Amino acid sequence: MRIFRWVNSIFTSNTYILSNVNKKGIYVVDPGDSQPILEWLNSSKNNLDGIFLTHAHFDHIYGLNDLLAQYPTCNLYISTLMIDGLYSERLNTSQYHEKPYILNSNFSNNIRFLEERTQVMIWDENIVNVFFTPGHTLDSITLNINNYLFTGDALIPGVKIFNRNKKIGNDSILFSIEKIYSTNPANSILLPGHGKEYILGESKNVENFCKLEFGNDFIEIHKAKL
Repeated sequence: MRIFRWVNSIFTSNTYILSNVNKKGIYVVDPGDSQPILEWLNSSKNNLDGIFLTHAHFDHIYGLNDLLAQYPTCNLYISTLMIDGLYSERLNTSQYHEKPYILNSNFSNNIRFLEERTQVMIWDENIVNVFFTPGHTLDSITLNINNYLFTGDALIPGVKIFNRNKKIGNDSILFSIEKIYSTNPANSILLPGHGKEYILGESKNVENFCKLEFGNDFIEIHKAKL
């Protein structure tokens, strides 16, 4: 499995592409800018088989409609708690943006719901393990794929996690962060929703957030170089 990161034009959120040199089809985590993903698919003559979301905030979902329009058989993997955000400009925070966003209702049949500890097989050989990690949002989840951890905004090294929902207290935020650290190997590769990648065990000691600038190309994540 190969993983590539794109830094989006909105809030410099991260989009990740997962590909397999031996199998057709790619998967996307948290689609932002849709055009570079579509160009990737066209140039590689590949298909978009699935999209995973870590939570339903605008900067992690705004590419959905464009991608699903072009690939109508693509599965959209979400938790049930993400539904409200996908269909509410207020809850996904896009009401504050120039172009408010909601998921096109025509794509409701693409949705596949994830539960705590769900395992999803991709390419018939890689398992996506799902962990609920509420804190930044109630619907936040973390995905473990071959010890690559996609945490969205539940854990961003060097950033104090916050939320605007009164239903979520600091205890929940800290519990989810500890859950990520305690249930995954220390040598896992942490791929947050913003900023650079880290080895999980070393990320505990990060004090300053490493912001990535909006780019014009995908960057491959290499285990061996970390």
